[in-house]
Amino acid sequence: MQIEIADSTGRSIKTLKGTTEAGVNRVWWDLKYDSTRQPRLRTSPEGHPEIGLQAEGWRPFPFEGRFAPLVPPGSYAVKLRAGRTELARQLVVKKDPSSLGSDDGIRAQTTLALDIWNNVNTISDLIEQIEGLRRQIADIKAALQSDARWKPHVAEAEALDGKLLAVERVFFDPRVTSAGDSFYYPPGLFQKLQGLARGIMEADFQPTGAQGEVAAMFMREVSAQKERLDAIVRSEVGTFNDRLKAANVPHVGLRPAKPPS
Repeated sequence: MQIEIADSTGRSIKTLKGTTEAGVNRVWWDLKYDSTRQPRLRTSPEGHPEIGLQAEGWRPFPFEGRFAPLVPPGSYAVKLRAGRTELARQLVVKKDPSSLGSDDGIRAQTTLALDIWNNVNTISDLIEQIEGLRRQIADIKAALQSDARWKPHVAEAEALDGKLLAVERVFFDPRVTSAGDSFYYPPGLFQKLQGLARGIMEADFQPTGAQGEVAAMFMREVSAQKERLDAIVRSEVGTFNDRLKAANVPHVGLRPAKPPS
């Protein structure tokens, strides 16, 4: 059984799982959108090769906490689906009567929080993309470095990994091994956006001008880093792959099973 909550435009904002047990059941909605995604890392922390991956081939993102904006006052559709049966009801979310904020201010807050929410999810996707590429490059290096014939290819792999790592460092510090040592290192764009969102959502008021300016600055940086990564993938990863293919070496996109003969 599935319960979907949509806003007045029909946009799905939350999906809840129900139970198939007979009888009276209760499902709680916390009046929030879905939480931001967290990436799965596929390389060891920078400077800590002794920290490996789980059996599934990844390790958890070392920063705890995800955020989900509260929905603003308004009408929402609640759809319950069980097999071929669908039931729909309207639900009205009202502003806390003790709140000093206005409906317009809360909506402005939600709009900016959702913009940040989208950018945090974009960063998560970019980190996953970078980590997937870096994992494959690490595998290629491991397969080639035992043979001196492939030394130029190993050097090129290391240079390419360095460029990908430089983009990743903007989003978070890859030296962090867990939440316990994160305070040793400066926050990246991922943590900055999350912190800004929490500050904006502390009360039912319209974001300040400073908060809007900082959010815009951070979001421009997300777009710039995405363009930077796209250019690396489009040009340099492509060139690297062409050289590997010409040498009959497994390339990025394939996981090499054994060193080339």
